[in-house]
Amino acid sequence: MSGREPPRPTWTTLLTLAVTMLATLVGFGMGGAAHADGRGSCAGTGLAVVVNGTNDTPPPDIEPALDRYVRRGYRPYTLPYPATVWPLGRYSYDDNVRVAVPRLARVLDWYTTTCPGKAIALIGFSQGSRIVGDVVSAMGNGRPLPTARGMRTIEVPADRITVELYADPRREPVPGRPGAGVETLFPNTEVYPGLTMTGSRPGGFGHLAHRVVEVCIVGDPICDSVRPPDVALVPTLIVGVFRFSTRHTHYGPEPGRPAAVDPWTRAIDGTWMAPPPPLS
Repeated sequence: MSGREPPRPTWTTLLTLAVTMLATLVGFGMGGAAHADGRGSCAGTGLAVVVNGTNDTPPPDIEPALDRYVRRGYRPYTLPYPATVWPLGRYSYDDNVRVAVPRLARVLDWYTTTCPGKAIALIGFSQGSRIVGDVVSAMGNGRPLPTARGMRTIEVPADRITVELYADPRREPVPGRPGAGVETLFPNTEVYPGLTMTGSRPGGFGHLAHRVVEVCIVGDPICDSVRPPDVALVPTLIVGVFRFSTRHTHYGPEPGRPAAVDPWTRAIDGTWMAPPPPLS
């Protein structure tokens, strides 16, 4: 035997391990569905679009949030997209973004053209929050989006749109708390093929920032993470896996969980850091 120590794993290797473990929990902890109601396109108060999280089985975690808008006369629509994470599904995280962002943009471009002046509510959870948040960031900053009519800017009056993002992996930190979305900690990093951490959203939500509420359970590793030093990655990984199972999967749909509460009544400066659920 040589006296040399084996090479230590790099932080990218450990991050890959961490995300793979979390993806496994997602795959076995949840499964996917979509529903839509296309009748009476402009009927009611407006359109409420939900983009669910990875393999979110009915009733999805954020069903209570959608129900709040339905009770106010909004017509519900759940955006269909693969909502998987490779290797536990055919499509990767990056594939989902490439598929869902244009789909959501097409829906919004069509609705704002067909039903001008109608209200729009956008609700996303986890991977769905990444997608909704990216589209809203483009809208709020005047960046074009891919629509059925080509690349176009989608304009919605700020007083006609509300956005609720649950467990957003690109959430920005709030004053007094160091945690942020996991994607912001490792910008422009390909964890493994098909899973890219993209950093913060350029320009945030622009002029629509005051119409967006972020909801994150304290300690949820998807939306409330702090990048540790390399020497602490392994223990941080262990804590993160535990917190994923006890926090990220507890947004709903049961009464009393964050999705069942109106976040606009709890948010401070656009963010509600919801208390973690009690351990049973």
